[in-house]
Amino acid sequence: MRQREAAVIGERLVRRELGVVERLRRQALHREARDGEKRGVEIHCHGFSMAKAAHAVNAGIAPLLSSCNTGLFTEKDISMLLSAVALYATAILLGTMLFFSFALTPVIFAKLESEQASRTVRALFPVYYLVIIICGAVGALTLALDQHPVPSSLLAIVAGFAVLTRQFVIPRLDALREAKTAGDAGAVRQFKRLHSLSMAVNLVQITAVLAALSTFVH
Repeated sequence: MRQREAAVIGERLVRRELGVVERLRRQALHREARDGEKRGVEIHCHGFSMAKAAHAVNAGIAPLLSSCNTGLFTEKDISMLLSAVALYATAILLGTMLFFSFALTPVIFAKLESEQASRTVRALFPVYYLVIIICGAVGALTLALDQHPVPSSLLAIVAGFAVLTRQFVIPRLDALREAKTAGDAGAVRQFKRLHSLSMAVNLVQITAVLAALSTFVH
């Protein structure tokens, strides 16, 4: 009897152990299946994200590459831009020279005493010639790039003479004026000669700018 009971108990224990093993095996299989599905979803999502990212990048870069291949600006666009810059620079140059020479300076000498008017005009000379240098150089450069050699050369000459006048003629006139005030008779003659020459050069510069503008416009 005892042997039979022991056999029954042993059989029950074996079945229980087998049940535990089977349950653990099923749990392991279920876990593996679930992990496999998760990895598949991650791979799919990753692939989807990469595809979307690639599409977005391509959508953003494609127009840029297309514009680079075809050229963002045509030669006509560049020529129009250069012409516009040259026209504005030349117009500012001509307007400044005409206003200073035929409007501002006469009004200053008409409204102020001679010595005070002279000091005022001398104080404006550096700014006046600086505008001529900058506008003349910009106009000459843009016209040269736009293949207008004649007006470009004229504006370059105007800018060059403005540099010479600003850096050498004006200081020389100031020195001669001081010598004239001190009573140097020779300085008086030199001052008049150099002053007349500078005025003549200024008129020639205005004529050159007008010629450059008319040549460029036509």
